[in-house]
Amino acid sequence: MTFRIPLSRPSLNASDRRAVARVLKTNTLSGGPALAEFEGAFAQYHGVEQAVGLASGTQGLILALRALGVGHGDQVLIPSFTFVAVINAVWAVGAVPVVLDVEPRTWNMDMRAASRYQDAKAAIVVHNFGMSIDPLEIDRLQDQHGIPVIEDACEALGSRYAGHLAGTRGRCGVFGFYPNKPITTGEGGMLITGDPELADKIRVLANQGRKAGQWLDHEEPGTNARLSEMQAALGASQLARIEQLLARRQRVAEWYGKVLVDVGAVTLAPQISEQAHAWFTYPILVDKDLRDRLQVELAAKGIQTGRYFPPIHLQPVFKTQATRMDQQPINSEQLAHSCLCLPLFPELRRREVQDVVAVIRSFLSHCR
Repeated sequence: MTFRIPLSRPSLNASDRRAVARVLKTNTLSGGPALAEFEGAFAQYHGVEQAVGLASGTQGLILALRALGVGHGDQVLIPSFTFVAVINAVWAVGAVPVVLDVEPRTWNMDMRAASRYQDAKAAIVVHNFGMSIDPLEIDRLQDQHGIPVIEDACEALGSRYAGHLAGTRGRCGVFGFYPNKPITTGEGGMLITGDPELADKIRVLANQGRKAGQWLDHEEPGTNARLSEMQAALGASQLARIEQLLARRQRVAEWYGKVLVDVGAVTLAPQISEQAHAWFTYPILVDKDLRDRLQVELAAKGIQTGRYFPPIHLQPVFKTQATRMDQQPINSEQLAHSCLCLPLFPELRRREVQDVVAVIRSFLSHCR
């Protein structure tokens, strides 16, 4: 189905296209200067020592777990209210996911519940919708409770909490560059860390278990999780204007906030003063008895929306794999049954935002 206002749209310009075209004029399509440039710029933006370009954010999570020594039977803490890639990564290394609820104040993982699992081998902490978790909570989990944190910042590039960028506080941070993300490489991802040994380990694992320069010498089981030169060139071009892209997302979010604030049946996403959102999308809460009908109405008017996220513990696959649940994730279930994500991308126009909200107002007024 084609929508006149899609949920997301990649922001591509002439510079992006020229960057990719320059790579295609060379004979180096993998592991060349474009990748080195993108990794260097990404590390510099985040103020960290190392960045490793990868095939996807999911691969970043899998390889981070492997590099931290997580394997068969180990427990990994994850939130229920998130994308299924998180639990897939845990299962991929043979570990057992321990599914925790989220906090209603932040929509992110309950870090106090996480601190009870002293025997966990790692925690994947997700910055949902680009809303950063308090970095002090990450520090406490790692320093006081000894649980290494992998930050899933796939939706949170450029998001900050008290000035700290998402992805920079854990043992490593993982980012994704799918077309709906703040910057895109089509498919692709990046892992950042301040630990050179961890970065080297990730590079070996992502390159079929071999070190650079050892083409047919493989030290351990690996995979192909490399990022191509074309993808890296596009990513570097996009990253060069990341602040502009984030500012445009913020502008769209402010438009929504101003026209939705007085709609009684709608609850806006949490606004915490220390946070600077990356605005992956624009989530609202609507009464669960109305949410699905509202989505149908918006679709009928040519407006695409998303029901993010079906709780991981209610996914059919959850019943077929080894898992553990902290307690019934009530908050995750309530959010999942009422959350509706509205279109948000840098080129979205103010009148299109007004269009979306006009449909919402009209629908809700007829449901009273």
